[in-house]
Amino acid sequence: MKCPKCGTENSGSAKFCEECGTKLEVIKKCKSCSTVLTANARFCPNCGTPVNGDARPAAKAMPGNGVSFGEKNVIAGDVSVTNVSQSTDTNTSIMCSICGKRVLIADSVHCRICGRDVCQDCFDEENRMCASCSAEKVKQAEQEYKAKFLELYDDGIINFQERKELNSLKARLNLSDAKVAAIENSVKGKSAPATNELTRIEKELLKKAQDALCCFNYQGAFDGVKDFYKNYLDNEEIVLTALIPQIMLKKEYAVEELYRNNQNIDSLGLTVAYILSLIEKKDLINAEKQLNKATSTWGNSPPV
Repeated sequence: MKCPKCGTENSGSAKFCEECGTKLEVIKKCKSCSTVLTANARFCPNCGTPVNGDARPAAKAMPGNGVSFGEKNVIAGDVSVTNVSQSTDTNTSIMCSICGKRVLIADSVHCRICGRDVCQDCFDEENRMCASCSAEKVKQAEQEYKAKFLELYDDGIINFQERKELNSLKARLNLSDAKVAAIENSVKGKSAPATNELTRIEKELLKKAQDALCCFNYQGAFDGVKDFYKNYLDNEEIVLTALIPQIMLKKEYAVEELYRNNQNIDSLGLTVAYILSLIEKKDLINAEKQLNKATSTWGNSPPV
């Protein structure tokens, strides 16, 4: 049984709402037009349908020459339909505070945040609040995350500890990965240095290096990006193109040294390369520790 005040579904035997304590009463509705009926009603006041299978009311005399039989008015042998009932719509329905649609009171929902009554289309079931309050909640969450990201990104980088703090904030605010990425990109787009963009020549060299890597030409792949990859340690595509060949060429020490000297940089590519170097050395204990750390920082990103 749905509570007429807050919309909570209760068991059929409940006498009071388990959410707001409102007394619950069995709501009788017309089986033809769904108009809410009073407890003692025998006929629907809107369409005249019998409530419990009763016979239709006796014919009532109408002014003039016509005689009314229920909803039909007989005049000089011709039958014409007349409206003999007054609608009680305003007594059994409300207007949604958001979209303005008129709905039955029994089908409306009360928002516990703003106190307004709305239709079910304008109610967020997941957050148990109206659509307006839900949108405002999301807006405030996005603003809070953006403010924290701006605070931590003032030096142009996000280190491991800061990323962990941001991930905890994202979970508390219930923000999606896509929304967080959009917020961070909007901030980085305003403050990131122009040097983060590859030049035309660097793009061509990166493409040749990746082709060499696909052909297992590890030395050729590394030589293609060795002159500029350290300028883009936050770009996982460039970093992995440079460091995977180093690992395959048994130069894990170079990867480890680069990782230790740049731990203040929030670089997924560098972290993945370091984990791969540990695995190549069969240092599986430290590899697992780093993998757990990376998972807590970046979640289930494809490289991880």
